[in-house]
Amino acid sequence: MNINSHIQLPNCVLRNFRDETDPEKKVWYLDVQTGDILRKSSKKLGTCKGYYSETGERFWAENIENPLSIITRKIQKTVQVKYRACRFLLMTQMYANVISRLRLSEAKWRRMK
Repeated sequence: MNINSHIQLPNCVLRNFRDETDPEKKVWYLDVQTGDILRKSSKKLGTCKGYYSETGERFWAENIENPLSIITRKIQKTVQVKYRACRFLLMTQMYANVISRLRLSEAKWRRMK
C-alpha cells in the first residue's frame, strides 16, 4: 500500500506551524528551488508517495510520531495553563495598581477640600 510519507518532518510537528488565521489552516513554506513562498496543507507538505514501506511507516508512527504528538500536546496544555495563570497574576497586579492610584487620588482630593 503506497501512502504519502512525510520525509523530513512528521505531520505532528508541521501542524504546529499552520496559519490559524487561514480558514484552510495551511503552512507557509519557502520553496528553495524557486525562491517562492507558498502554502500547503501540513498533511501534504514534505511528502512522497511510497517513500517508506508499510513496515517503515508503522515503525515511525509507533516509535517517533505518536510519542512526539503526546509530548507536544502535554507541553502545549502546560504552557496554556501557565500562560493563563501568568495573565491572571498580571491582571491582578494591574488592578491592584489602579486601585492604589485611585485611593491616592481620593486621599489627595480630600486633602484639597
